[in-house]
Amino acid sequence: YLLHRALAHMSNADFAKASRDLQAFASRGGASADAHFLRGKLLLMQKDLRGARLAVDNALSIDPKHQSAAELLRSMDDAAKVYS
Repeated sequence: YLLHRALAHMSNADFAKASRDLQAFASRGGASADAHFLRGKLLLMQKDLRGARLAVDNALSIDPKHQSAAELLRSMDDAAKVYS
């Protein structure tokens, strides 16, 4: 429930509410790859590239086959090459 609600808040650009929902999920023992992926996506939307990278890396350490996290990581890597 909290992950879905966080995603809805993200789509409405309500980053504060999305962050609260992700923190609430984590405080209840929710250390899933999906939660870390969504946190990474949220941080990227807030232009926190370092935090986003860490969150996506955490998602992939939990589930190395998490396709969305792997795609986001590739996108961040490709963007870093363009802007470096």
